[in-house]
Amino acid sequence: MRIISILTGVLAMLVGALCFANSGLLFMNIAFLVGMGLLVTGAVSLFSYLFGIGETRKEASWFLSESILVIVLSVLILINQISSDTAVPYVFGMQLVTSGILRLVLVVTRKGEMDGFEYKSNRATGAVGMLLGIYFFMNSSLLNLNVAVLSGIAMALHGLNIVFFGIAMPPKERLRLKDDIEDEDDIDDDDEEDDEA
Repeated sequence: MRIISILTGVLAMLVGALCFANSGLLFMNIAFLVGMGLLVTGAVSLFSYLFGIGETRKEASWFLSESILVIVLSVLILINQISSDTAVPYVFGMQLVTSGILRLVLVVTRKGEMDGFEYKSNRATGAVGMLLGIYFFMNSSLLNLNVAVLSGIAMALHGLNIVFFGIAMPPKERLRLKDDIEDEDDIDDDDEEDDEA
């Protein structure tokens, strides 16, 4: 699941790069590409949660929330409910703000449980995502970037989040070993209690 997650993140970043390369286009010209990219990454993220980390890391419910959010957003794009260029920055802005806040909350609530890379990557992408999302709301008053460029930024950051999550995801063998050790410790504790009784 780690490799699939990382490759999916790279795919999302490639979609972002394609949006940058076609920065002169309207959103309706790149909507299918962006929608499919989000649908694939959301589905793989959901699959990763259910079968890769869901059984051993119940605290990763934030990742499940983000996966569902991305899938819903992708479906709305694919059924042409977000076609207006004026609406796109606000939709992607809200998605980036939500994703950023989820990561920052994760960093605050699980600070002691995360390794260095996981902590730093979530803190960095959470802060950047939230700030970029806020910028998206003010884009027309500031740099007034093209919608394709904003879509590219959102897709690139989304892909980077998935790559970092894939890198931080424990290998399945290590998870099984950790579960086995915890089960053995529980058995040893039960044996000690029986001996004391």
